[in-house]
Order: sequence, then C-alpha cells, then structure tokens
Amino acid sequence: MINILLYKYFSNQEGLTLIELLIAIFIFLVVITIVSSMLVQSLNVIEPSMRRMSYSQLAELGKREIASYLRMAVTVEEGWDKGFGGPWEFSGYHPVQGKNENPVRVIDYKIELSGRQLIMENEIDGSRVLANNVDNFSIKKNDNNNFSIEIMIRDEDDNLAKKFTRVRSRNLVE
Repeated sequence: MINILLYKYFSNQEGLTLIELLIAIFIFLVVITIVSSMLVQSLNVIEPSMRRMSYSQLAELGKREIASYLRMAVTVEEGWDKGFGGPWEFSGYHPVQGKNENPVRVIDYKIELSGRQLIMENEIDGSRVLANNVDNFSIKKNDNNNFSIEIMIRDEDDNLAKKFTRVRSRNLVE
C-alpha cells in the first residue's frame, strides 16, 4: 500500500520547481562559505606561528655559533662588560683547510651589533651577518672563563624570540 502511494507521488512529479532549486543552491553556498572560512582561518594561524618559529630558530642558530667560537677562545679583550651592542673582541682557535697550513690556528674575532644586524668578523671568513632584526644582544664574561650570551630577535608582528646560554671557554688564558 505504501509503495503504491509513494509510486504515485513520485511518478506525478516532472522535476524540481524553481523554489526548490534556489533553496538547494542557497544551502550549498552556506555550507561552502562555512568550510572555506574555516580553511582561511586555519591558514591565518599557521603563517604567524611559522614566522615566530623561524625567528626563534634564527636566534638559536646565532647563539650556538657564537657559543662555539667562545668555547675556543684563547684571549679576550678588556671591557667585556660593555653590555648592549659591543663590539666584543677575542682570539680563538679556528680550523683552517688547506694542505700546507696548520689545521688549527689562532685568529682574531670581532662580534658587534650594527643597526639590527649581528655581525661577526674574522680574518679567514671575513665579515658576515649572523642574524637580522636583533633587538638586543650581549656577551658578558663571568668568573672562571664563563660567558653569558643573550640574543633577542623581534619579528614584524612584534613577537620576541629570546635565547640565553652560558658557555665555558676551554682554552682561555687569564
């Protein structure tokens, strides 16, 4: 009985009315709008977090590179408590590549903050930028051949990446 009624109902219809079609399109557009807004929202969260992560990684890389050179320091210039900006000058071991040269020799290093760029100079590698957008950088010489390194990098969104470490020089002559 029910099958006969359903058959009669559906067999009499010849298609969709314009109102039914407009309602279906409206529902489809509402669903598409909701889904696309969720996707756009998730992308707006991902980009700033990736930028913060990259600035944090840059600060970490700069800190680690300076720490590796300070571990090899032999002598440091006076006035290491200069605080912000530097320059900090020291001599330390540096590996040298070449057949005719001593594989390790002592060279002079200079690290300073110029504008918002952290720059390191030495006679082998020349001058190169360790990090950009540096807000604050300091190296302090503590007791017993220990150094404190602090670097702060700020991104365009005013997020701050701050890294701090202590390093002990293995070869420093007092």
